[in-house]
Amino acid sequence: MYQTLGEFLKKLRTEQHITQAYTARQLGTSRQAYAYYENSAAIPDLDILIKLSELFQVPLQSFLDYCPYEHSDKLADSAPYSYQSYEQTMYPEFLTFYSEQENMKKYHYLNRSEKKILFMFQKLSETEQEELLQWAYFKYTIHQEKNPIASEKK
Repeated sequence: MYQTLGEFLKKLRTEQHITQAYTARQLGTSRQAYAYYENSAAIPDLDILIKLSELFQVPLQSFLDYCPYEHSDKLADSAPYSYQSYEQTMYPEFLTFYSEQENMKKYHYLNRSEKKILFMFQKLSETEQEELLQWAYFKYTIHQEKNPIASEKK
């Protein structure tokens, strides 16, 4: 196993015989910015990690294994997301979906948060669902490592 995310990125890129410039173009960033990732001077945000996963055809989790645990929350915060935009765009559809008689019966046991997660999860492609599951597993393992006593009580 490699010591840093940068070493791992360099290995993946060189194995595919591509340049830093080409990789940067695929990511929509500059070659210098990508070089920072390979030199471990910067850690890519979640969007870049997802693009790297697609470019190099490796699971997202393989990159997350190299990210420092204290950086994981910053990765999650870096994703373009606005709860307010969710409330304005998805919430009416969410209410319509769960007010249908069949869905009320099917999902009555879920709490509101679980219903929101399931609703949005169903909107994703299979690939996006897999990436989300990998991210959730990553967050879970970090939680277990940060809170070993809490996980033992279960």
